[in-house]
Amino acid sequence: MANDIGTGTTFTLAGFTPEVLDVQWGGISRESIEMSHMATTVARDFVPTDLYDAGELTIEFLYDPTEDPPYSGAAASIAINYTGGGAGFIWTATGFMTNVDIGVPFEDRMTATGTFKMTGAIVGS
Repeated sequence: MANDIGTGTTFTLAGFTPEVLDVQWGGISRESIEMSHMATTVARDFVPTDLYDAGELTIEFLYDPTEDPPYSGAAASIAINYTGGGAGFIWTATGFMTNVDIGVPFEDRMTATGTFKMTGAIVGS
């Protein structure tokens, strides 16, 4: 059985390597094309498109005010190393930051949440 603990997971984008608290990768999707026609009976027919959308990656991380998140950078290679307490499994893709929210609470750690739009293929290794 595979490890299922996220401890040790890392995020890297063009030299930006924050201390990660949470990773959510959602919206990976592929469209369908309806192939039904007048002679189709019982149920509609669909086929998948060749292309998929690599979705969006959202990370929560410890905010360091001396290190700017890459909110104005170009698309670059992103690597998520899911160590899961073991040797790890890395997903890489190209993406760019679309949003960052920064929280600076009284008497608590500063955190930020960044959203990255993924573009192109996801490669696992």
